[in-house]
Amino acid sequence: MKKLFAATAVIALSVLFFTGCKKAEKKSAAGTGSEETGSRLTRAHRINSNSNLKQIATMLFIFEADNGRFPADLSELNLPGDLLTAPYDKKSKNGKSSYIYLPGRIKVTALRAPGKFPAVIEDPRRLPELSTTLSVLFVDGHVESLNVSKVNESSPLDIAELLISRMDNSDKEQFAAVIRKNAGK
Repeated sequence: MKKLFAATAVIALSVLFFTGCKKAEKKSAAGTGSEETGSRLTRAHRINSNSNLKQIATMLFIFEADNGRFPADLSELNLPGDLLTAPYDKKSKNGKSSYIYLPGRIKVTALRAPGKFPAVIEDPRRLPELSTTLSVLFVDGHVESLNVSKVNESSPLDIAELLISRMDNSDKEQFAAVIRKNAGK
């Protein structure tokens, strides 16, 4: 039954993922001629990074369906290296990831508001210069781009604190320490 659920989840998430990518591509292609190449490149990188995060979400859901919990870290998912490196990231080498995994071995059923619980964030130290947004994958599978002024000057712990402030109070009390610990790695 779990295998059937996992397979169904993969198919459903794949359909949502590809639909979302096509909409984002159309939106990107509809830009005006006066836009600078740099902003189009940044937008393309953002779409690609969000795509990576959605694929990571799919793998998290499959892992959770098979094991009853999220993994301790992203290495348990055995993801390909190109999925863990964002397209703009020229700093990540030797298996370093562009993303930071926050929850640890949580059980999704223990959360009151999974849509407010961050799972994976882009590492702000690896974002392109002058970036003003940072993508976040939440436990429920959705990805948000957060506007953060001076994001390149922010530490992962700064971003974690911002996200903790947005969490449901009961989840915050129970899991804030784990998120802070994983953001500080």
